[in-house]
Amino acid sequence: MRWQFRRFHSQLLLFFLGLFTLIQLLGFVVTRQLSERDAHSRVTESLAIAGGALEQQLIDRNSRLLEAGRLLAGDFAFKSAWSTRDTPTLLSMLNNHRNRIGADWMAFVDLDDILVADTLQLDSIGKRFTHPALVDEAFESDGGEASGILFIHDRLLQVIILPLMSPFHEAWILIGFELDHRLVHQLQSFVRADISIVRMDTTPPAVYVSTLEPDKQVALQDSLKTHPLDNQAPQRISIQGDPYLSLAIQLNAENNIPLFTLIQRDMESILTPYRQLQHILAFLFAAGVLATGLGTAMLAKGIAGPLRKLALSTERIAAGDYQQHISSDRKDELGQLTHAFNHMAKGLAERDKVRDLLGKVVSPEIAHRLLSRDATLGGEDRDVTIMFTDCHGFTAFSESRAPQEVLEQLNHTLTRLTHFIEKESGVVDKYIGDAVMALFGAPVEQPDAASRAVRAAMAIINTMQGSEDVLQVGIGINTGRVVAGNMGSTNRLNYSVIGDNVNLASRLESLTRYYGVSILVSEYTREQSLEITYREIDRVMVKGKRIAVSIFEPLVEEVSIELLQQHQSALKHYRMGEFAQALDTFQGLALAWPCQLYSIYCDRCQQYLESPPEPDWQGITRFETK
Repeated sequence: MRWQFRRFHSQLLLFFLGLFTLIQLLGFVVTRQLSERDAHSRVTESLAIAGGALEQQLIDRNSRLLEAGRLLAGDFAFKSAWSTRDTPTLLSMLNNHRNRIGADWMAFVDLDDILVADTLQLDSIGKRFTHPALVDEAFESDGGEASGILFIHDRLLQVIILPLMSPFHEAWILIGFELDHRLVHQLQSFVRADISIVRMDTTPPAVYVSTLEPDKQVALQDSLKTHPLDNQAPQRISIQGDPYLSLAIQLNAENNIPLFTLIQRDMESILTPYRQLQHILAFLFAAGVLATGLGTAMLAKGIAGPLRKLALSTERIAAGDYQQHISSDRKDELGQLTHAFNHMAKGLAERDKVRDLLGKVVSPEIAHRLLSRDATLGGEDRDVTIMFTDCHGFTAFSESRAPQEVLEQLNHTLTRLTHFIEKESGVVDKYIGDAVMALFGAPVEQPDAASRAVRAAMAIINTMQGSEDVLQVGIGINTGRVVAGNMGSTNRLNYSVIGDNVNLASRLESLTRYYGVSILVSEYTREQSLEITYREIDRVMVKGKRIAVSIFEPLVEEVSIELLQQHQSALKHYRMGEFAQALDTFQGLALAWPCQLYSIYCDRCQQYLESPPEPDWQGITRFETK
């Protein structure tokens, strides 16, 4: 069971405290999110700058190496030294030039990819150069030059290669800068971020050089085991439980080795000023909650008393006691509310009297419509199903009985009709002597109005046939567009519907006597209530109509499919002018299903056999009387 407050004082207190708390919490959460978003944006921007600086640093290094290499390749003494092919001489010359240009490694490779001189490892001289891809790239380039990042003697080097021409291509000159602590610390001092160079295809990922502390380098290796690097956008990587926003830049390593420069900022250190701001906001939030609670409690206490009186009087009104009056000398909004309550109680008492009287004159739906809005003249187009009922033989019945007995019998019949109409949510529009006009789909719209009307008619006939009621009923039903609304004069009006479709429903009720059936519905009603079984009666053109309409009888009692098929076959022969076949079938139906309808069709067939109809005859029956 849902828990509810029993006192307005508590409800008001909790409302304002809850509202204040919610606003403060939202402000706190929004401030925190904006702070973190701002920090993330600033760090992302600084990482992007650092990444650009690193890439520019590598480009500048590459340019310096190429510039120095081109000068050496064109130096006469350099070429002369190569021509000696003396290893000590070549090593001395390479080391001299390496120190002069600040390089970390230089080497000679002949055209057979054999190392002739190597400043890092002497025992590699005379062996095959283990990085032929770089040589192939230089050989295929237009200028005979290439660059890349190589692992040479377990050291990570940024290398350029260019040809030695004397005057023809004699050998390859290789110059390299090591990617070591000097580079990452130099860059760290500029961008204030940690720099690491990692290789991802080893287990665990190898950290070659880093500005991180040794223990954090080990933690970084552990995190990278399950955290693949994305070369597109910054990502969070946890190091010893601290989040680091990291930007990975893939380096141009040989053989597409997944080698990355990882630029990182510790988010906790970045967010420290924001955390201090959040602590201040939390203190202000607690103080605000306390102040709001005290103020709300004082306010609630001042208004809870008058509201309790209003609540008690309202409960009495809800129980039907409209004679309520609350005395108050207050001039504020609560005094105005008390005055309005007293006025409302008086109005409810008067309206209850009006509703009680009106509900006995019109249907409850129409009474509700009139009371719930301004009662003005006018209408609207609506799709409505209209039902007309009429008591057969009422005139003869009235002439042979006393007026009091006639009135009692009529009221008894109309009461039963009204019950079945209202049971299907229909509305009695008016009583016209011994007739009833009822609406389905107005004033309240009903998507299944046609079905409801037909079910109500079938219930009426099913109940009244064979009963002790002296008066029997004929019913006509039609569905279509009408004008529905308040009609009459400005001083007195009535809710009703008008239109050609209303007249058709009335005409169909009149035809029930002619065809000897209790209910007739138009083809328009049948189309909207196909779940009901019908027998087609005829195609007629009633008085005042220029368009023929098919009329049907809903079958109250169950009829075999064979009889219905024979009925349709007889109608088909009749309308095609095959009157002999139609007569034969109608006579058979009259024996199996005795009714006035088949006598009518047998007489028509006999007449048309003796005197055929006009050539343009279409099987339509015309009625010139109502």
